[in-house]
Amino acid sequence: MSDPLLMLVDDDEDLRDAMALIFEAHGFRTIGASDGVEAFDQLERNGRPALILLDVRMPRMNGVEFLRLLRHTPKATIPVLALTGDAGACRDAIEAGAVGCLQKPIDPGRLLDAIRAQLGPEARA
Repeated sequence: MSDPLLMLVDDDEDLRDAMALIFEAHGFRTIGASDGVEAFDQLERNGRPALILLDVRMPRMNGVEFLRLLRHTPKATIPVLALTGDAGACRDAIEAGAVGCLQKPIDPGRLLDAIRAQLGPEARA
């Protein structure tokens, strides 16, 4: 079985790169996007990730807008874990369809635990 694919959607390129390094060291493959528009493009080009990690506050298309549009596509069943520094934005993301929300700054161990909880037995150690 291949390593699970995670999509990292965040307008902070340094944060995306740091998360990718952590996840890849734990047996995940990653693809990145800087906003919701680029995330939809990545979904078309790279197929179906096991999980999407989605920043809520981004330019062009924010996380809540992305979630609302995703729910009307064939990829609507991809679990999305929202990430934000704003508790109100967490509530908005859950209402729009996110399976969970973690507040920034996020401890990498806690984030890995949340990913494993969503992916179940297919998640790597």
